[in-house]
Amino acid sequence: MTAYFEDLRSRLLEAGVKAQHVTRYMHELSEHLEDLIAKEASAGQPHEMAIKTALAKLGPMEELAQVMLAHKQFRSWTHRAPCTVFILGPLIALMLINLATLFLPVLVVQLVGPGSEHVPIEVPGWFSPLYSTVTRFDLYVLPLLCGWALSVLAIRNRLPLVWPIIGFSLIALFCGLQSFNVDWAAAPKQLNSFGTTWAFLPGVPVSGSLIVQVLIDFVLVTAIFAFCKKRQARLDRRRDSSDFA
Repeated sequence: MTAYFEDLRSRLLEAGVKAQHVTRYMHELSEHLEDLIAKEASAGQPHEMAIKTALAKLGPMEELAQVMLAHKQFRSWTHRAPCTVFILGPLIALMLINLATLFLPVLVVQLVGPGSEHVPIEVPGWFSPLYSTVTRFDLYVLPLLCGWALSVLAIRNRLPLVWPIIGFSLIALFCGLQSFNVDWAAAPKQLNSFGTTWAFLPGVPVSGSLIVQVLIDFVLVTAIFAFCKKRQARLDRRRDSSDFA
């Protein structure tokens, strides 16, 4: 029965009502509609006429929508504050995850003892693969995970396309313009220094390879968005067909 309220579902989601509240409301309306149809059918009306009469008694779709829209607590944060979700949110998440992933290499260096300007740091043999894993995660996996999270938020809440595009652009710039520097000493397993920087910081040059990486990150997260959107459309069609069955 929820298929009869698909336009109402879209109206509520596009207006910012949280998906779980919309789903619950659809089930409540469907149960009420079934009761009305059963009542009309028991009065002797044909099935199709009983559905039309029951829908008319239920009320216009706009009135049904206003029942939910009148309660602001049902609105999602993605609609109430899209700047926070798609601009500040990704930036804060990316910075915190970068700090968390770099904590392990820094901890290793602190445990073995920081070096000085003329004395390299002797690190364990597994430090190099650990550092490589951290850098690859931050450069290649992290933007995809963040892009997937924003895609799910945007699609589930029917956000205008401009907001996920802004979020994807920030992710691509933050991760694509990031570079890691490690300065190994001449002796094996000895390290002079290591760290990370971003080409959007003052004094840091922007190379052609970084620009290419930004474009690659943006294309990949956009592809993830397209995949998630296509998958959601397929799930919606499957739900509608099961409702009409």
